[in-house]
Amino acid sequence: MKSLNVCKPLFVALLASLCAGVAAGQPPLTFHPGDTVTVAFTFDGKDADRIESGVAYFAVSSGQPPEDQAGFQTELGFSSPSHKPGSNTLELSFKLLSNVATGTYRLTQLRASSGGQAPVTITYNTGLPEFSIRIENSERFIKPTIKSVKDVSKR
Repeated sequence: MKSLNVCKPLFVALLASLCAGVAAGQPPLTFHPGDTVTVAFTFDGKDADRIESGVAYFAVSSGQPPEDQAGFQTELGFSSPSHKPGSNTLELSFKLLSNVATGTYRLTQLRASSGGQAPVTITYNTGLPEFSIRIENSERFIKPTIKSVKDVSKR
C-alpha cells in the first residue's frame, strides 16, 4: 500500500501535465461583434484576495488587421465591469464592437489593482499563462486610395 501512496502524487502530476498539454493545443473560443467576452483571473499568494479590479490587454500577434478590415482594432482592453465571484478571482469583461478585426487575440498584459483609498497596481507583462480568444468579424472596409490633393483655401 505504501508504493501506491508514493505513486499517487506522480500519477496526479502526470495527469495534470497531460491535461494541460491537451488544453494548450485546443483552439481558442470564437466570438463575434456584439458578444461580451468575460475572462476570469485567479490569483494565488498572501495578498491574492486584495485584488479588486484590473485591465487585461489582448492583441493580434501580427499587429495588423486583414487587408479588407483597414483601420479595425487589433488590440483590446478588458476592464469593465470588474466582478469578484470569489476571494481570489477577478472577472473582466469586454463587449466586442463592429470595428474589431478578425484574428486570434493573445493575452499580452494584466494590470491588477487592490482596493481602498491608496490602491496598489501590479503589472504582469511576463509570465502570463497562455490564453487567446478568436474573433470572427464579417464586416469589411477596404482602404480607399487618395485620387488627388489640392489647395482650396482661396476660392
